[in-house]
Amino acid sequence: MDFNIIDHNAYSKYALGWITPYVVTGATTITLKPSATSGQAILLPTSTNGWNGSAFDEYMLLEFYTPTLLNKKDSDSAYPDNEQRGFTVNGIRMYHVDARLVTISNGVATYSDSLVANDTAYTIMAHGNSSAYNKNTGTTLSYRLVQEMDCKSKRNFDTDPLIVTKNGKQTLLPDVADDTSLFQNGDSFSFANYSHSFPKSTMNDGNSFPYKVAVAGISSESATVTISL
Repeated sequence: MDFNIIDHNAYSKYALGWITPYVVTGATTITLKPSATSGQAILLPTSTNGWNGSAFDEYMLLEFYTPTLLNKKDSDSAYPDNEQRGFTVNGIRMYHVDARLVTISNGVATYSDSLVANDTAYTIMAHGNSSAYNKNTGTTLSYRLVQEMDCKSKRNFDTDPLIVTKNGKQTLLPDVADDTSLFQNGDSFSFANYSHSFPKSTMNDGNSFPYKVAVAGISSESATVTISL
């Protein structure tokens, strides 16, 4: 948690066993309370039957962010060590999570849902948020443990810095999310429309993501999300 800002994200809380997200198995509408007060989140598997039942798999994850409680201080002002600031508005945060495990045996990494620890093999997290970690595990360098979706600019934060033109001059901004990255009332998400945000033409596990997400309403107290196939 050092050198970071705002509260844990929904993935961290889920992996630590602090929350249990809603898991989508078909078309539905869900109303979320603020994650800062409720810990509520929505998990969308990579396919309609493609989830192993744990935090350690690949999926999309949504939560309703508000600049309150543990988020408030860092949303009110920039963090002094890195000059970054939390989101200042309410909105839906959406993440691509690839928390799959790999078993390393004889130097070869194989994706697995089982934990192994013996003299010849062991199981670890497959991906980190750096290419150096993935290189050490023998997995694809562009896969990330957690990658935030950028609503407006549809950036892949690994590869697409935001270029802003002001007074005829272009400025290159850091590859970090800002208020416009949050999904607001009327915004929607599908893999086809955000394909540039992903490292390959499918989800990392090879599945075609089947769900479409639409934000049907946001207030200070809740956010309603409609999910269709």
